[in-house]
Amino acid sequence: MCDYEFRRLYQKSIRAEARHTETLSKDDENILWDTKVLNITTPAGLLNFVIFYNSKNLCLRGGDEYRQLKFS
Repeated sequence: MCDYEFRRLYQKSIRAEARHTETLSKDDENILWDTKVLNITTPAGLLNFVIFYNSKNLCLRGGDEYRQLKFS
């Protein structure tokens, strides 16, 4: 999804430097589920899940990028 968006913007001459970060492995994600950090049955766990899921799918890397999100 991110690669597609970068390519689309690049074709429109909209460019930015790509910042590479280490991705979270499936094992790391499983640890978050096993330790109940991500848990859809509690309010705190659900909030953690929503933030994690959005960050993962929107390619967000930190709090600053999350705070810059805006509705359009």
